[in-house]
Amino acid sequence: MPFVRRLLEITAPCKASLFLSRLYGSNEAQKILDRGRFYQNGVSIKKGMELKEGNAFILEFEPKDLFILPFSEGRFTRSKDPIKVGLEEEVSKEINFIIYNKPANLLTHPKKLDSTPSMLDQVKFDNLEANLAHRLDYETSGLLLCGKDKQSEIYLKNLFQEDRIYKEYVALVRGKLTKAFIINKAITNRAHSGDLCVRGRACEGEVLRFDPCEYTKEELYELAKNLKLKHEANTKGALTIVYPLKVTNFFTKVLLIPLTGRTHQLRIHLDSIKHKIINDPLYGVSNEEARIYLDAKESYLTTNTKPNFRLMLHAYKLKFEGLEFCAKEDF
Repeated sequence: MPFVRRLLEITAPCKASLFLSRLYGSNEAQKILDRGRFYQNGVSIKKGMELKEGNAFILEFEPKDLFILPFSEGRFTRSKDPIKVGLEEEVSKEINFIIYNKPANLLTHPKKLDSTPSMLDQVKFDNLEANLAHRLDYETSGLLLCGKDKQSEIYLKNLFQEDRIYKEYVALVRGKLTKAFIINKAITNRAHSGDLCVRGRACEGEVLRFDPCEYTKEELYELAKNLKLKHEANTKGALTIVYPLKVTNFFTKVLLIPLTGRTHQLRIHLDSIKHKIINDPLYGVSNEEARIYLDAKESYLTTNTKPNFRLMLHAYKLKFEGLEFCAKEDF
């Protein structure tokens, strides 16, 4: 079980931050308090609060082996300036990383503080100092990049935030898709409320069409990089390249290149052009169907079971700092 209770004895009244600093150091103590993982008498203890004599407990992450082997690992010399970790500047030029091939229908991070398995279990089981640099949806399979230490984690996260990591996905979509597309549509996460708040929506924007016989994916990528993102109030700009690989009467295998990293971006953009990803339980379906799936998903997570289908979306390629990694899809 990822989060377990560790019982602590408070022998005399004292400040919570001081007590935890003696056990974990000041940086880790601050994280514990900020994340609400320290309790006494049923109350979540915050910074500056006084502890009473008696017992308290802390929620600690205890990783579980999911038997998912690393896909690859390595190191490179950073190309950017040194970064700060805590109060000290790191001087090491080496960035150490590990890559996993996440199965479909598995969380990237644990849900709140419960015992649901996630990829973080495997990452921490293999190396307690490692951490994920980005995330994939529960339903999506594919490559996940992790830093092996704090400096590497922060550096890699910055690369993602600055869109300096090139990503490719493979998907099966409904219908015959014979053109390549650049989809430039902002995404809003305020399209729904209540139990459907997880679903986003593409706003009006532009969809550019190209003949794949005349343009390579590389040429479209260079074109897309120079486009100005479409924006509306309370939205985030999003840009996706869709490139057909194999066309049949019922579905098309496509290569997807996201130039931005919005939640559910690929799923939302494909649904917006009427080519939803096959087996997507949230997009291209009715509100009622989405609710049924979300209720079932809660049950899957609670009982550690899996749905009997998979979303046909796979994170196929990562390219950064002169390195390239590919993991073939299983559909």
